[in-house]
Amino acid sequence: MSSASRWDIAIDNGDGTIVRVQCKSGLLRSGRIVFRVCSTDGRRPQGVTYQGQVDAFGVYCSATGRAYLIPMADVASCKTMSTLRIEPALNNQSRGVRKASNYEIRPLR
Repeated sequence: MSSASRWDIAIDNGDGTIVRVQCKSGLLRSGRIVFRVCSTDGRRPQGVTYQGQVDAFGVYCSATGRAYLIPMADVASCKTMSTLRIEPALNNQSRGVRKASNYEIRPLR
């Protein structure tokens, strides 16, 4: 990997393929973990997508003390931010909701 790579770590699938992972910090807000799905800077305030350059996002949320692995395909329609739901929505909406528990990285036992 070079410093110009868009991914931070690679997961070896054991079959000759890898998963390129971009690591992000998640913030707990209103029952949701919020994280960026693009990179932004002063020259590109609208952000630069990771489409085609990473396969997944690895998100760590210090408020939950947990890490999550989210496939790019699951957040491909998001422009700059995405969320993982920790608590049920106040309106009980479930369609289109990404539950954090479905993406949680759990230790091997």
